[in-house]
Amino acid sequence: MPTVVAMKKLAIALCLLSSTAFATEAPVCDGVEDCSAKWDAAQLFVVKNSDLKLQTATSVILETYSPRRSSTQIAMRVTKEPIGGGRYKIVAEVFCVNIFGCREPSAKIIERFNAEVSNL
Repeated sequence: MPTVVAMKKLAIALCLLSSTAFATEAPVCDGVEDCSAKWDAAQLFVVKNSDLKLQTATSVILETYSPRRSSTQIAMRVTKEPIGGGRYKIVAEVFCVNIFGCREPSAKIIERFNAEVSNL
């Protein structure tokens, strides 16, 4: 019989897997002004679309609190990853801890994130 911890890890893995399999390209920023505008847009998106409050907000990571066990609540993590030449990729992860999925498919949320942050 799987433990609660094992089931939680499986649920997160399934949500993360489904969220990255169908998502559009992650936004890329170039230079200080572009990166600042897109990072602000990313933070606003997290605040508006996650069910949980921001726990960490730095210049390279935005992360909400984790959802409760078996919850369909949306949690998010966004990272700003250097790709060289003053350019960064802004990567969103969306997850919940429910074996049956989140209240909204993770892939759809990531696609909206990518579109909104890219189109500045």
